[in-house]
Amino acid sequence: MRVGNGSAARIRHANILLAVEESDDGGRMKDVEAVHAFGASVRTIETLRRRLAAEWLDAALDRKKQVRPSVERIFDGENEAKLIAIAYGSKPDGRTRRTLKLLAERVVELRSHFTTNRRAS
Repeated sequence: MRVGNGSAARIRHANILLAVEESDDGGRMKDVEAVHAFGASVRTIETLRRRLAAEWLDAALDRKKQVRPSVERIFDGENEAKLIAIAYGSKPDGRTRRTLKLLAERVVELRSHFTTNRRAS
C-alpha cells in the first residue's frame, strides 16, 4: 500500500529547500547543518538553489532526466542469449568453469556470430 504520492528524491529536495530558504522570521538552516540533517552534499544544496532560481520549483524538486542511459548496452537480447549459451556451455579443457577473461576471448574468436547493438559514433 502506497502512503505518499511523491518520490523520495522529490520529497527530500523539497525538505532541503524549505530548510535552507530564508523565512520571514529570519530562521534558516545553514548549509552545513542541512548537509548533516539530510545527508546531502553542499554541491547538492547549491544545485537545488540554482535550479530553483533558474527553472523554478518543479525543476528543482525533480531529478534531471537523462537523455540516454549512462551505460550503453553492448549486446541486444539475441546476442546476450548467445553469450549466456557460451558461458553455460561446455567448459574449456582443464577448467571447471569459465572465467570472464576466457569468456571474452571466446566472444572475440566468434565475433562474426555476434552483431553488436552499439550506435555509430
